[in-house]
Amino acid sequence: MIIEFFKLSLKNLRHRKLRSWLTVLGVVIGVSLIVSLLFLGEGLKSSIMSQLKMFGTDLIFIFPGEESNPFLGMLSGLELENKDVEIIKDIPGVDLVLPMNTKTTKVKFGGEEKSINLSGSPWYETKAIYGESQGFSMENGSWPVKDNSSEVVFGSIVSKERFKKIIVSGDEVIIGNQKMRVTGVLKATGDQGADTMIYASADNFRKITGKRGGAEQVIVKTKPDYDVDLIAEDIKYELKKQRGGDEFAVLTLLKTAAIVGDVLGIVEIILASIAIVALLVGGVGIMNTMFTAIMERTREIGVMKAIGGSYGKIMKLFLIESGVVGLIGGGIGLFLGIFFAKTAEFIAASKGFQYLDVSINIITIILILLFTFTFGMLAGFLPAHQAAKLNPSEALRKR
Repeated sequence: MIIEFFKLSLKNLRHRKLRSWLTVLGVVIGVSLIVSLLFLGEGLKSSIMSQLKMFGTDLIFIFPGEESNPFLGMLSGLELENKDVEIIKDIPGVDLVLPMNTKTTKVKFGGEEKSINLSGSPWYETKAIYGESQGFSMENGSWPVKDNSSEVVFGSIVSKERFKKIIVSGDEVIIGNQKMRVTGVLKATGDQGADTMIYASADNFRKITGKRGGAEQVIVKTKPDYDVDLIAEDIKYELKKQRGGDEFAVLTLLKTAAIVGDVLGIVEIILASIAIVALLVGGVGIMNTMFTAIMERTREIGVMKAIGGSYGKIMKLFLIESGVVGLIGGGIGLFLGIFFAKTAEFIAASKGFQYLDVSINIITIILILLFTFTFGMLAGFLPAHQAAKLNPSEALRKR
């Protein structure tokens, strides 16, 4: 019986193609927005979390600026001073302190000139924190040993894709106006930010950029068997005493992950609200279409009731018909949503943004299709109820 209702529903939808497809379009827009936002949001969140977990739980990240938005300080040009770095080094439980700076600079090689991101940090601490355990291993060459030597390390993409000729260890390049020798090229890490970077010592970074000191961010590695959260509190206390205010953020891995999750959650809520409004508009469209269909098929409903069609059977027929509209719109919207999400992932990767990995889950797809069918049925409940309670004698008199 249910299968027959489905067949009859599809037949009725084919009889009013234009109106049906306009109704389906409203559902498609809402579902495609929800699906693309769902997959993009989850992909972005999982990718960022996996990147954070790579660093381990013994690291503390320190940024200038408010703790509620730690990355804004970096964007606004705020810095931690050299004396801040020295204070951090003296705190019990601190093993290594890595002050870091980045700047886009001109690089010349083989007659070409490109703008490339340059990172500056002390070699020993860089190797200790960003070593093999974090996926920073050499494809050819080695890390420089001395901070004052004119040597740099290239990321994989910079080495192979930025210039016509592939750069290998031993090559000489001009960075800014300084001649530098490439001592090593890193293997691809899968992190576009890392793979498109040139790494220099803090001394060479200052020489190339003219920067005198300070740090855009500081990474602290704690000693084994020390409580990371307690050390973070000690750092916060000492910096507050030194700077006379809370113009910095001290974040452990868990706190960083929580902030990222909160920010992404707020963005998801805002965008999801827009998508839900679009979906509700589609639901109103289904309701309107079903009311119109019932008016056009009043005599047909009267005949069905006259030959024994019960309230329940007529309800089922029109609920399934409205559910099918939702299901068709959901199927098309699902396909478009996945397409939009994958397109965004491709564009982001081509622009060097690595924190977007859209994964398609078959369970999620099935749940979305079930949701759209149920949503269509709910939108068609009132029209179905109106059709089922029609008086057969009055319905048969309608022309």
